[in-house]
Amino acid sequence: MLKTLRLLVPGLMIAVGCVAPLFFGTLHFAETIRSNEKLLLWLVPPAIGTLYYVLSLHRYFMEFPLEQIHNGIKDALLAPFTNHSVIGPASPQLREGRTILNIFYQFVDNDNSLTERAKSVYLNGLVLSSLADLRAITVLLLPVYLGAWMFTKNGDFGWYLLAAIVLNVVAIPLIRIATAKHIELGAEQTEFIAQLHLSELENLLIAAA
Repeated sequence: MLKTLRLLVPGLMIAVGCVAPLFFGTLHFAETIRSNEKLLLWLVPPAIGTLYYVLSLHRYFMEFPLEQIHNGIKDALLAPFTNHSVIGPASPQLREGRTILNIFYQFVDNDNSLTERAKSVYLNGLVLSSLADLRAITVLLLPVYLGAWMFTKNGDFGWYLLAAIVLNVVAIPLIRIATAKHIELGAEQTEFIAQLHLSELENLLIAAA
């Protein structure tokens, strides 16, 4: 379901924000949605969302939040071993790439308590990803709306342009809030691992060092 939504959400954003107005016109937009409801909901958004996902256009707005989230996980799992004879000196090497993240997800996948907690993480991840999609898509739509407004003199595109700007700006603090929430949820998971799986974590980190 989450994978489907990651395709459907940006697809719907693009379909509503760009494809429908440009192909069906702005004056009868509401009537077009009603008369083509099944087409818009079940055909256009998944197709556009798939293309958007393949191009990974939202990565520019997800890079910094993901870096913060991943660094939080790495810091938390390495913290108990700061003075460890093997893990301590190898910490810079372990922090590179996805080594620690792979260890983290191994615990999440194999512990029922962590798997249950992960549901909240996945939901918040969908929110965060959707907000990044919103920023990416509205940035793409800005020149489209501006050009359409200038060349067609249709005032509707001016309102679309304003709406895109507002949505993009509003998404900025919301991304920060969702990122902070994700870091908080990740901290709950890493705390659980450090308390109940410390010996296994130590062995895995030593093996990866």
